[in-house]
Amino acid sequence: MSTFESRSELGSTLAVSTFDNRELNIIVLVEFVLAILATETDVCQRILGTRSQSLEQWGIALLAGASLFVAWEIGKALVRLASRSRSRPASSAAGTVSTSGAAPHG
Repeated sequence: MSTFESRSELGSTLAVSTFDNRELNIIVLVEFVLAILATETDVCQRILGTRSQSLEQWGIALLAGASLFVAWEIGKALVRLASRSRSRPASSAAGTVSTSGAAPHG
């Protein structure tokens, strides 16, 4: 997940352009398949000293990844929001109107 999140500091991962790098997509797919093979096949378990994961353990791993994804997307959205508010021109003191009825101090 962080591979795709890191492609843009501010852009959402939910954009189609996130997946426009064919080589990167293949690498991520191979990594995913290797993670499953390393834990779910007898040969890899013997070689790597791993063992099969339960459905609950796979669920915990997916939940952790989903939580990181949500946190990263919220962080990016907050940065985008902050950068938009900074780029807006601030109203000048001369252009503001007092609604309190009091005369401005000067």
